[in-house]
Amino acid sequence: MNKTDLYPAAADTVDYFKALLQVTEVFRVSALNLTGIKALKTAITAALPPSPPYYPVDQLSDRCERFFVSEIIRENIFRLYQDEIPYACAVEIELFRETPGRPDNIYAIVHTERASQKPILIGQCGRSIRRLREDSQKAVEKFLGRPARLELLIKVTPDWQNNINFLKKTGFYE
Repeated sequence: MNKTDLYPAAADTVDYFKALLQVTEVFRVSALNLTGIKALKTAITAALPPSPPYYPVDQLSDRCERFFVSEIIRENIFRLYQDEIPYACAVEIELFRETPGRPDNIYAIVHTERASQKPILIGQCGRSIRRLREDSQKAVEKFLGRPARLELLIKVTPDWQNNINFLKKTGFYE
């Protein structure tokens, strides 16, 4: 149960959800205040079955750097914008060029569904998109462990969430 900072869960509410969902334990958490998160993580980890590694031990993931860069940008969109804007955005890495001795060049397109969302993402005098770019670039450089130059473009792509080819191209659908 989340949002316990706003809505404290009474014992009868917990019992109701246990019965409704047929679970043995209910965790009361506040994602905002990070209360109850440690106990939830511990329980999840304990419940996971052992499994063999799916890729080599020295490999962190089966995903490429482009994927993580797009996710870093998406994370910053969620952090900087409110309400429906983050949910209507997709990030596509159009160019990722590594040149020895120079910062990586990364060109990303932030797709949004409606034209009315584009000015919100750009902000007054470009302040919002600048902050998104700066914050994302810092996080990308930290992740990559090397300098990077990030460029962002906002593009209106109507109904992208229902376009299978677009979803496959941007990594939302395999």
